[in-house]
Amino acid sequence: MTIGEIIKQKRIDNNLSQEDLSTLLNVSRVSISKWENNQQLPNTSSIIALSKLFNCSIDELADFKAENNSITERRIRKRKEFILDVALLCLSFISFSLFCLMMLFDSISETPTELKLNAYFIFEFLSISVFIICFTIFMKKILEKY
Repeated sequence: MTIGEIIKQKRIDNNLSQEDLSTLLNVSRVSISKWENNQQLPNTSSIIALSKLFNCSIDELADFKAENNSITERRIRKRKEFILDVALLCLSFISFSLFCLMMLFDSISETPTELKLNAYFIFEFLSISVFIICFTIFMKKILEKY
């Protein structure tokens, strides 16, 4: 059970409405609703007051250790995903820029453009390939999120 479910159950067990509980704790009824719907956690003083009011230990009221660990893990995972997305986008931008520069240098050269398997061609091919792959992966990840 989450802390919100525990608060709601104990409130009902004590025949209190959200309004009654908010008056006893000197908080708004909206705060009680947010706690019970797990949209917000009560602050420390409210937890202490709840444990006294419901005559239970703070440990019985909520296992903050487990709840905080899952929140922290979620934040770390989201931060890693964001960093990977930015890195992927930067890599695709850099490879596309290199491709454009190579095409520019190739068009400036005085020799006629021929399809030759030389270092420039290989580099152009690799840079545009990296761009296409990275950009495709990035767009697929973005579309999966929405």
